[in-house]
Amino acid sequence: MRIMKKYQMAVVILIMLAFCITIMPSAGQEYGNNMTRQWGEFGDKPGQFKFPAMIASDKSSNIYVVDQNNHRIQKFDSDGNFILMWGKPGSGPGEFNFPYGIAIDSKGNVFVSDMNNNRIQKFSSTGELLVFSGSYGTADGQLKYPYGIAIDEKDVLYVLDAFNYRIQKFDNDLKFLSMLLSKSLDDNSILQVLIEAEHSPLELKLR
Repeated sequence: MRIMKKYQMAVVILIMLAFCITIMPSAGQEYGNNMTRQWGEFGDKPGQFKFPAMIASDKSSNIYVVDQNNHRIQKFDSDGNFILMWGKPGSGPGEFNFPYGIAIDSKGNVFVSDMNNNRIQKFSSTGELLVFSGSYGTADGQLKYPYGIAIDEKDVLYVLDAFNYRIQKFDNDLKFLSMLLSKSLDDNSILQVLIEAEHSPLELKLR
């Protein structure tokens, strides 16, 4: 039993690492030592951060940052100019309790995993709350600390439901579809999951 629990936790850690999203450079930029710009400093004013967790970009190269310890999302253009922000601490609609993952669909809608509220929230590109779904639990559609999220080319959402040791699949309106990875780890077929998101450089692959 202890070995199985350790194995399950190891799988969760591997999934979390694979779900770490890195923003792709704009045209003309490169990785490595050729960084072209940076912005931000510690604080709670617009353009400042307290533990920026994850980032994503839309078709217009706008950049969305999960400003986790400020419990908000900040939006910038590709040059780092502040555009807008939304969110505050809490459990009400549009509020956050340590948000973590973020993903953008083909229409520019923004999905955020609201980790300590055990839910996913969907916003417009201007921060208008469209729908949210999830509660603490183990049933289909329920979550225990959702971490990374990704969206595929069909705008289907994948959620790393970390402490349920599984990945859940939702439609664009956050209705539960299916389970990709379950807590039953004796079947090797569930250890291989591939997500290629059209608008994100995220690839999740377990072997």
